[in-house]
Formats: sequence, structure tokens, C-alpha cells
Amino acid sequence: MCLRLMKYQLEVSYLPGKQMFIADMLSRAFLKGPVKNDTENNFIVHNIDKKIPMSANKISEIVGETNNDTTLALVKKFIVQGWPKNNKSLSPELKNLFQIRSELSIENDLILFGDRVVITKNLRILMLSKLHEGHLGINKCRARARESIFWPNISNDINNFILNCEVCLKFRNNNPKLPLLQHNIPERPWQEIAMDICEFQGNFFLVVIDYFSRWIELKDIKNKDSVEVVKALKNIFSVHGFPETIISDNNPFNSFYFKNFLNEINISLKTSIQEAMV
Repeated sequence: MCLRLMKYQLEVSYLPGKQMFIADMLSRAFLKGPVKNDTENNFIVHNIDKKIPMSANKISEIVGETNNDTTLALVKKFIVQGWPKNNKSLSPELKNLFQIRSELSIENDLILFGDRVVITKNLRILMLSKLHEGHLGINKCRARARESIFWPNISNDINNFILNCEVCLKFRNNNPKLPLLQHNIPERPWQEIAMDICEFQGNFFLVVIDYFSRWIELKDIKNKDSVEVVKALKNIFSVHGFPETIISDNNPFNSFYFKNFLNEINISLKTSIQEAMV
């Protein structure tokens, strides 16, 4: 339509719907008989611009596979004869195509989504390998697909295909090694301690270490509940005294019961998240 209107110099002005009498009349009194073919349509070029070349043999192969595919054969029928009013009775893949039915068309016996060829299931692995030629990354493969081919959930299929490529896995960049975070050494023993809960052969242990002397205290506990942790800490503190600061992760040391215990004896708590932010 845009190509056909290019030869005119149009002036567009707004007209309220209630005043569009001619358009309303024409929409109700449309021609019911056969319409004469407009010769201008012969000069309108339908073109698919794609980075993956498709030879005549490949197009013929896609057409044949499309006609043999039960789902896409139904799509062709729906495009020509009309889609169902709702998608409740449709298969999952047809439901996906139902959502974009207004953008589907048939050209040269191919199903198009916009200007992209809809690919049948039997050819999708082949097309994924074509997109991934040269072992391009996920974003570049998706960009190539957006200019040429389409099927429901194609982005996820591209992602999974590349993540499982043996060559890409073998030569991918290793994650950079992060340096160890340095911790300031306290001025005296038992000033600052760290603690965590470990599990060994079904048993739980509270591990406490002094940052100054590296002294380790190990207490077995029944479970990872904060009540059990406080009970074990009271036993440790009765020997070494109260520290100024405790560093731990969040669970269960960030619980209300544990924090209330520390507030009563004036001990500050730093969680691992707070340490990382510092």
C-alpha cells in the first residue's frame, strides 16, 4: 500500500469518526462480487532480505517440509480460511502462532512472519547450525535469525544450542580469578571472631575462629536453629569472654533471636553481605 501511494502528494487532516460518512458507507456497502485485478499489484515487489542465502532447492525443501508438517499445514489453512475465534482447542505451538496470527502470511507457498520464513520442526536443527556457523555468540545468532527465519521460542533454542556447542565450551574464556579480600588484623585476641555452621555425615557443627590468633572452637549442635547456636556460644564465651564483633553469613545469624542475644551483651554483628559491600 505504501508503494502504491508514493506517486500521490497526500495532505492528511484529522476528521472525527462521527463525521466520516463516506468511509462508513463504503465499509457497509462493499463490493460482493469478484473484484477486477489491479495491474499495479504486478509492479509491487515482495522481497525477503536475509543473511543466510536460500537457493531455489532450499526454498523447495522448506515448502515440502512445511506442507508435510501437520502444524504448519493447519497454519496455512487458517491463514487462507480464517483462524478460530479462540485458541483453547489448539496445540501449544499453534497457540503460540495464534498470538501473532495477524503478522503471518503466505508468499510463494512459504509461511512468513513479517519478512521471516517460518521454519518447520524437521529443519530447525539444520537452521540453528547455519546460524551458528563460525561459532558466533548468542546475540549475533539471534540478530541473524531476526533477519531471516522464525519459529516459536527460537531465542531459547538458539541459547540452548550455543550453550551445548562442544567447540564453544572448549574455547570459551575462563572466568577471571578474583583476588582474595584482605581482612584487617584486630589489635588483640578475641576482639573479632567469625563463625559458620558446617555439616558432616549428618551432624551439625558451629565453627568459631578468632581473627587475631586463628584459634578455632568447634561445637556440635543438634540443628541449625538460632537457639542451638546461642546455647553453644554461651559455652564458648564463658571460657574466652565476649568479643566486640562477630562476622557471619545471614542464616541463622541474621534472625531476630540471635540479634536480640547480641544486643543484650553489646556485640556488633557484620554479615557477609555487609562485608562485601565494604
